[in-house]
Amino acid sequence: MAFKDLFSRRSKPQELFGHWRLIDDQAGVDQGDGVGMTFYPDGRLEYAIRDEGRVGIMNLVWHVEGDVIVTDQPSAPKQERTRYFFRSPDVLILESADGSTTFQRT
Repeated sequence: MAFKDLFSRRSKPQELFGHWRLIDDQAGVDQGDGVGMTFYPDGRLEYAIRDEGRVGIMNLVWHVEGDVIVTDQPSAPKQERTRYFFRSPDVLILESADGSTTFQRT
């Protein structure tokens, strides 16, 4: 079974699907000119940082375990676990040991 296939069979709540834009950073995320992420139902996650007219994209895989989003980057495998909750249907809060980040659905 391929690495991506393992993640595609895990839980992926529909309320996470779609594009989210960073609107508040309490965790020290490198914002550049803007940060966005897109959750896809097949287990892909694109995390983009815009800076000085360029866009850097990290291609990840994701699934959810309880109230935790588990991500991994197939090109450099290492799972990251981030607690999440919704302030409203269009406002997503991610919490880590470094603090919280707030994203708005676009």
